[in-house]
Amino acid sequence: MQKICYIIILILLLSQPVLAFDAEREGIVIGGGIGYAPSAYTEISGFLSSRVKTNGVAGSLMAGYGYNENTLFLLMIEGFKTNNGTFSDTSAKAWQGFTGVGVRFYFDDIGSSFFISSGIGLQRFIKTQNNSVTHESGLGFLAGAGYEFTENFQLQTTFSNGQTRNSFRWDHVQFIMTVSFVLY
Repeated sequence: MQKICYIIILILLLSQPVLAFDAEREGIVIGGGIGYAPSAYTEISGFLSSRVKTNGVAGSLMAGYGYNENTLFLLMIEGFKTNNGTFSDTSAKAWQGFTGVGVRFYFDDIGSSFFISSGIGLQRFIKTQNNSVTHESGLGFLAGAGYEFTENFQLQTTFSNGQTRNSFRWDHVQFIMTVSFVLY
C-alpha cells in the first residue's frame, strides 16, 4: 500500500510542472501540527465492556501535491500518544492513529477558507512502553474539517477510526484537534 502511494505521488509530481512554496496551493505541500485528542477509545471488537476511553497529546504530518487552488492530494499521518493503553493493560503507553492517503478541499481563497478532508489508509496501534504485544495494522478511515486563518496556519478537527489485530480484532476511534503549519 505504501509503495503504491509513493508511485501515485511521483506520477503526479512528474506530470505537471512542480511548483513549491510560492504561496499558492498548487504544487508541493508539506505541513505538520500539534494538538490534543480529547476523546478516543479502543476496544476488542464486539466486546463493549473492554472499551478504554482515553485522551492525549496529538500530532499530524502531511505531504502531497496541490492539483489546483482548491484541491490537495496528501499522504497523512495523524495520531496521539496516551498513557491509557488497552483493556488488558490500562497502564501501558500507546500511540494510536491513522496513516494513509487523502484529499483536502478548500472552499475559498488562501488565508481565510474553510476546508474538508477525507482519507483511507491504515489504522495503527503501537504500545510504546513494551513491545511484547504488537497489533497488525488494519483498514482505517479519516474525515475532517477546518479553517485556514492565514496563509500558513490552520486549525482542524478530524475523526478517524479503524481496526487492528493481535489475537483479537480491536476497534479504535479518535477525535483529534490540531493547529498546523502548512507550506505550499
